[in-house]
Amino acid sequence: MKESVEIAGPEGVDLQQPRMGRSPGKMRRLASGKSTWSKMLQNWELYLFVAPAVLYFLIFHYAPMYGIQIAFKNFIPAKGILNSEWVGFQHFERFFNSYYFGDLLWNTLSLSLYELAIGFPLPIILALAFNEVKNGFFQEKCANGYVCAAFYIGRGHGRNDHYVPQPVIRYAGPSD
Repeated sequence: MKESVEIAGPEGVDLQQPRMGRSPGKMRRLASGKSTWSKMLQNWELYLFVAPAVLYFLIFHYAPMYGIQIAFKNFIPAKGILNSEWVGFQHFERFFNSYYFGDLLWNTLSLSLYELAIGFPLPIILALAFNEVKNGFFQEKCANGYVCAAFYIGRGHGRNDHYVPQPVIRYAGPSD
């Protein structure tokens, strides 16, 4: 048996702590008798259950991070991302020194503050107002009307990512 350090514990309890220098993986293996891989193989159903969520995040959240480097390159589609020339912060400097930067910043901040001031409390106020309506039929029709209008406008539940596309009207030109 390898050396261990004895620790004084409650009466009748013999506590031993492994000496420093062992890796946590080895200490876990010594404690349970099984390696991490054998535990994973033993619980393969759980990992299969989690696999769709892991794949979702890898595909839709982690993989797109590769394209962020376009902001730091003089991107030419024919050359691709890897072969385009690296320019560093040149695009950011041009944007921050732009004549329109102040207006763009003001518009962004004012719209964000408007969204916080109006878009956050309004659904709560409407929910409280719908709750105060005593006629159940009228309450249901008002709530359904609000939800339908919110989705039609493209503001499902107060969020901008629930956009419902409007029908496209094609201009056919003057008829002959």
